[in-house]
Amino acid sequence: MPISSDYRLDQARDEVSYGWQGHNTTMTLRHGRDMRIQLINKPTSPRTGIGRYAVELERGLRERAIDVRVAPLQNSVPPSMVSLGRRAGYDLDAFIRSYPLRAAVLPGHITHLTSQTLSILLLTQRLPRPVIITVHDILPYMLRRDPELCIYRHGVDRLMDALAMRGLKRADRLGTDSEYTKSMVISQLEIPSDRIDVVYLGVDNERFQPQRVPESFRERYQLPANRRYVLYVGSEDPRKNLPTLLRAFAIARQDVPDLVLLKVGAPAFAEQRSRHVSLCWELGIAGAVRWIDEVDEAELALFYNVADVFAFPSRYEGFGLPVLEALACGTPVIASRAGSIPELTGDAAILLDHLQPEHLAAAITRTITGQRPDPTALISQASRFPWRATTNAMLGMYGVASAGEEMVAWTSA
Repeated sequence: MPISSDYRLDQARDEVSYGWQGHNTTMTLRHGRDMRIQLINKPTSPRTGIGRYAVELERGLRERAIDVRVAPLQNSVPPSMVSLGRRAGYDLDAFIRSYPLRAAVLPGHITHLTSQTLSILLLTQRLPRPVIITVHDILPYMLRRDPELCIYRHGVDRLMDALAMRGLKRADRLGTDSEYTKSMVISQLEIPSDRIDVVYLGVDNERFQPQRVPESFRERYQLPANRRYVLYVGSEDPRKNLPTLLRAFAIARQDVPDLVLLKVGAPAFAEQRSRHVSLCWELGIAGAVRWIDEVDEAELALFYNVADVFAFPSRYEGFGLPVLEALACGTPVIASRAGSIPELTGDAAILLDHLQPEHLAAAITRTITGQRPDPTALISQASRFPWRATTNAMLGMYGVASAGEEMVAWTSA
């Protein structure tokens, strides 16, 4: 079960109360004010889901007056080696960002690796215990034998990801973004369920909410109000199933000729974009698809508000933060019934079991031309996932993981 968001931190009494695995528990911190956390973060943009999680967690811990530091990574690749790697067809910079080999850690801290590939550090150096790892997904490893969905570009990627999965087994506790990811960690890696907690990510409901779209924004991105918009936010990895969306969009435009597709988010590799642009030309929709790579959170919220519908046809998903952001803005969501997505949407989205282009096209057309769903229900569903609940749940995990360090004592609530 997920760690409950019904969680209270009473620093005056050095006490934490929260619901965990169906039990209401009070955890008394013997040195609550002195709990020290060191976060080790993947060097990625805060615009990504992983980057946003790290930023929001650090902010939440500091707001609760927790002693927290970010342990810097100690990896550097000489420019000559980077150049040599590129000539050999391998990006060493990207490699070291995903699989760092050293971090500047300090003793006496709870060590939290905020992304699963960082678990390689448990194989390359001794980290202060307890060690907690957040597992957003293990999809590259799960899909490694699928020639259509595998994203490994080199044998080194395959080897290092396998080692990272081994590193996960050395953590004291794992936190997964969803029940789906937890079930995959158990089935794929055979890690006992009692060492894994589900800690959902969150959404900033103050930033992502229904709002008027300024004319200046429409002018900047050339989004006239007399057009209708389908929005997709995310990468272009094969599992995201963007070709199905493009084909569905081409079908939907036969009934809604003024429809425009907004694709927000940069591809991981240039050839992914090239393939998708080529498909747009084949389908005759190249002039109706807009590719927007990088936007900040304030503008991202405006894109959700511009959209008439948000489409998310991913075949595998560890969490799906854009789904929550769209719901928080009151934007109708059409998504696949896959991975973690049903955990986020409840009954507040249209979920498709069969992701054929014609089925997705029909859902898009019905949503745009028919009666829009009540945005209140969508916003209410998103409000169940505040970032403060994520921080609270992680504090609970820190306490559970530290029990063996005599940092906590348990009493019944």
